[in-house]
Parts: sequence; structure tokens; C-alpha cells
Amino acid sequence: MKTPLLFLQILLVIDIVRSTCRTENPYGVYNIYCTKITSFNDIPLEFRIPSVFNLVINRSTISLKQTKSFHGIDNLHLVSSNITSIEPDFFNSVTTLRELKIENCTVYKMQPFPKSSLSFLRLYNSNLSSIPNKLLHNLTNLALFTTSGNIWPSLTNFPDNFFKNLPLSVISLEKAGIYNLQGQAFKTLNKLHYLELQNNRLSSLPSNLFQDLGELVNLNLSYNEIRKFENKVFKGLSVLNTLAVAHNKLSTANKEWFAPLKSLVVLDLSYNAIWKCDLSLKNLTILNLSHNSFSRIGNETFAGLPKLSELDLSYNSIQNLSLDAFKGLSELRQLNLAYNKLQVIDSRVFRYFRSLNTVSIESNQIRNLTQIGLDSLKTLWRLYASGNKLSRLGNVLQKLPTLEELYLSNTSLVSLEPTSFQGLKRLQKLDLSQNNLKNISSSVLKDLISLEKLNLAKIGLTKLDAGVFDKLGNLTHLDLEGNILENLPLGIFGNLKLESLSLKGNRIRNISGNVYEKQTKLMEINLENTPIISLNETDILPNLRYLLLYGTKYQGVGVVSTKRRRFNKVNERVWDSSCFLPFCKR
Repeated sequence: MKTPLLFLQILLVIDIVRSTCRTENPYGVYNIYCTKITSFNDIPLEFRIPSVFNLVINRSTISLKQTKSFHGIDNLHLVSSNITSIEPDFFNSVTTLRELKIENCTVYKMQPFPKSSLSFLRLYNSNLSSIPNKLLHNLTNLALFTTSGNIWPSLTNFPDNFFKNLPLSVISLEKAGIYNLQGQAFKTLNKLHYLELQNNRLSSLPSNLFQDLGELVNLNLSYNEIRKFENKVFKGLSVLNTLAVAHNKLSTANKEWFAPLKSLVVLDLSYNAIWKCDLSLKNLTILNLSHNSFSRIGNETFAGLPKLSELDLSYNSIQNLSLDAFKGLSELRQLNLAYNKLQVIDSRVFRYFRSLNTVSIESNQIRNLTQIGLDSLKTLWRLYASGNKLSRLGNVLQKLPTLEELYLSNTSLVSLEPTSFQGLKRLQKLDLSQNNLKNISSSVLKDLISLEKLNLAKIGLTKLDAGVFDKLGNLTHLDLEGNILENLPLGIFGNLKLESLSLKGNRIRNISGNVYEKQTKLMEINLENTPIISLNETDILPNLRYLLLYGTKYQGVGVVSTKRRRFNKVNERVWDSSCFLPFCKR
């Protein structure tokens, strides 16, 4: 009796060992996943098919050395493992290997890679010690090298010629602890297109550092400690398209620094301490100067940027815009002045714009829109003015007939005049949320015949007039969240084409079916945090799909049924509907 039992125990042990590896074949890609193995010999023979496959090794202690042939392997991914060594002869066993990824591992010994088919090498969040400077020199097919979050002592003072003569297209040295780059660090990389050096400790860069990178199109230097640039640091970058220097310690932006960048289109200088800008970049179209230290914008500050189309000056301390601050920016389309200290903007400031379509003056110290000079903006589509202290609008918006989106949230509005939105026949989105309006007359909205989205959340509404939305025949989204409504008048939505309706946080207990009449396109109703009693009235809505019922009496149930539908809880907030025959559409 003992022999069969022992045999079964042996089989069980074998099965447990074999179970450390499994296979998947999604989308025609054969993958092998192994956990807690000590060598490649632990991988069952039947898994080692000759065709292309990927191998993932997790939570193992393993040495990469010559082993039984894995001729079909394309991608090797080592995760959360201890790699005792990576031996050169290992690559004789994996002649088809194109990608090696080491993630959250400890590598105790790594020798220079021999010649191989390796094209992609990724090293993430690992402890890498004893890395030779000639680690990559034999990888004549290497196109991508990325390292991020590694403990790699030999890279902190980055050596010269680490990438010597390699055909690399992408290099990422993110979070590598680099504090110094030698002048020859990127020499001979004439095929490089993308270089990422963000999240290091660089305080300066040597002249001519990038002079061999004639094909580089994207350079990221963000999250370093750079205070200034040498005049020739960007020499050779004749086709560079995008440069990011965000989150550094620059105090000025000098044209001499960036002079070699004749093709630059996007420049991100956000999150520095810049108070003065003097740039001359003839092809620049996007400039981000947000989160800096500007207190005023002087005359012709951006005159050297004739093609600029997007300018972000948000989150500074700007109190004053000189009359000629934007002279030369005739092509500007988007201007962001949000989160500054502006109180007044002379209309002459905007006179140079021919195509400006988006302006943000959110969260400034503006008390009257008539002091912003908006009347000169004849092409304006979007105006973001939320977060100011306006109290009233007056008639200033009548001078903006091209306006399509208007955001006036949290502006201390206490009333709206019948002429407040007069003439805005192209307006599609209007946000009046978080004000103190309490009541809206139908005459206020009568001209908004193109309006599609209206946000009236948290404005203190206690009632709605029956005809308040009568002229809004194109309205599809209506947000009435957080008001004090107890009922809705019959026919209030009669002329609308609603797809989404939010009544969240109101005091509504009952909604008559007549309120929903003609709403054949309504798909979602938000009734969260209301004392709603019955949902049967929603049966009149043929396309209702979702109910949001968190904070109602239905919160604790999984299924809500009406006469025609069943709503199944998808998560804590959303119920998804299915209809009952014969009411379902055929």
C-alpha cells in the first residue's frame, strides 16, 4: 500500500514543479509565464516551441547563462527577481532574442553584451551593480535603450562613449541619479530621435553636448536642477521639434540659449522661476510658461515668436499687461492667463490678434468683464472666466457673437439680465455653476438657440419656471445638481432633446411622467442623494440606459425594477437597464 502512495506523492511534487510555468496564446502570440524557477531547465520541454514566443520570469533567483537552446524566444521579461549574473554566452542560447526587459530586479553581475540580435533593452527600478562602461558596445542592432528608477552608481557621473557608435533611435535615462554629463556622452549617435533625461540631478550641461544628434526631434530635460544653459549647449539640434525643460530652476529664458533650434515647434518651460523672457524662435508654435514668476509682461516680450499659436502664462503673479505685450503674435489662437492677479486688461492689449479663439482669465481678481477689453476679440470661440468676482455680467458678451463656449462658474453672480446673453446664437456650452442666482428667467436664455450643454449646478435654485428652457431646442446635457428643487413643472423639458440629466442632491421626491414627455433620446439620469420615491415614471423614456442612485433608498439593492425595465447595479453609483418584452425595440 505504501508504494502506490509514494508514487502519487512523487507525481504531486512533479506537478507542483511543473505548475510554476504556464502558457497563454492571446492574439496569436505565444507567452510563457514562469515563477520561482532557478534555471531555464525548469521550463518544461513541451513549452519550448520553435516558433516566436515571449518568456516572463517572475520572483525567481536565476543566472542568465548558456543553456538548452531557446531559438524561438523573441522577448524576455524578468520581474522581481534576483539575477546572479548575465553571462555573455547566454546570448548564444537565445539567438532570436530582440527585447530584454529587467524590472524590479537585483543584478549582481553584468558583463558587456556580446554581438546579438537584441534591439530593445529596458531596465526599470532595479539594483544594478558593477556595470561596465562598454556594456552596450557590441549591440550593433540596438534601437532602444531605456532605464528608469534604477540604482546604478556608475551612471551618476555619466561616462563618455557609453553609447559609442550604436544605431539607437530612443534613449531614456529617467530617474538615473545623473548629476553630470561628459561632453562626449552622446557622441556618434547620429540616428537618435528621442532623448529623455528627466528626473535626474543635472544642474548644468556642457557646451556641444548634443552636437552629433542631427536627427534628434524630442529632448526632455524636465525635473532637474538646471539654472542656466551655455550658449552652445543645443548646437547641432537642427531638426529638434520638442524641448521640455519643465520643473527646473531657470530664472530667465534667453534667446542666445535656444538660437540653434531653428526647427523648434514646442517649448515647455513651466514650473521654473522665470521672470523675464527673451526668445527668438521663428517656427515655435506652442510655448508653456505656466507656474513661473512673472509679475508683468512688458512690451514686445514675444515679438521673436511670429508663428506662436498657443501661449500659456497661467499660475504666475501677473498684475499688468503692457499695451504692446503681445505685439507680433498675430497667429496666436490660444491664450491662457488663468490664476494670476489681473484686475484690468486694456482692450488695446488684444489688438494684435487676428485669429485668437480661446482665452482663459480664470481665477484672477476681475470684478467687471467690461474692464477686460473683450470687445476687440472678434474671433473668440471659448472664454474661461470662472473663479473671478463678477457679481453681474452686464451686456459685454453681446460683443462676442462668435462665442461657442462660455465658462462662468464660481464668479459670485447674483443675477442675470435679460440681455446678458443676447446675440450669442452660436453658443453651445454654458457653465453658470456655483453661483448665487437662485432664479433664472426664461428671457435670459432665449437667444441661446444652439446651446447643447448647460450647467446650473449649485446656484441655489428653489424653483424653475415652466418655460425657462423653451428656446433651447438643441440642449442635450442639463446639470441641475446641488440645488434646492422640490419639484419640476410639467412640460419643463418639452422642447429639449436631452441625453443626460442630473438632479443630484436636490429635494425631489416625485417626478411626474409628463415631465419626461418627448424625451426620446434621454439615456442617463442622475438622482444621487435625492429622496426620490418612485422610478416608474421613467418608463416613458424609450432609450433610458443608466440611473445613478447612490445615496437614495435604492442604494443597498442590486436590482431595481419598474413596469418596463430592470436596472442592474453595475457599481456603487450606476444601474444599467434592460427592458422587458414587449417593450423592447425590435
